Amino acid sequence: MDITIIKSELTNQVTGIHLGNPQAKHRQIDFLNLACPYCKKWFEKAAPLLDQKTKEGDLFRVIKLLNKEKESLQKGNLLHTFIPADPTVALATIAELFATQKTW
Repeated sequence: MDITIIKSELTNQVTGIHLGNPQAKHRQIDFLNLACPYCKKWFEKAAPLLDQKTKEGDLFRVIKLLNKEKESLQKGNLLHTFIPADPTVALATIAELFATQKTW
């Protein structure tokens, strides 16, 4: 993903899936498309550390599901609309969808 197109001044921490303590020392915004193989690889590799830091209260995460025009990512765009509102359930759903990405 070309991150140079992200205008950080227009990015907020209000919308998205909130995980952890909003008062945590560190903050992170994750941009994901559920059909993106690179997002899957990053998510699965980073999950153990990010989950640990979030549970310890050191990290506040905001996951933003990013719709893209690329044809191969259209299934991800559709799936984004079905992610549950509850952050814990949403994170588990995202993990499951990434784990089964090749089958859908």
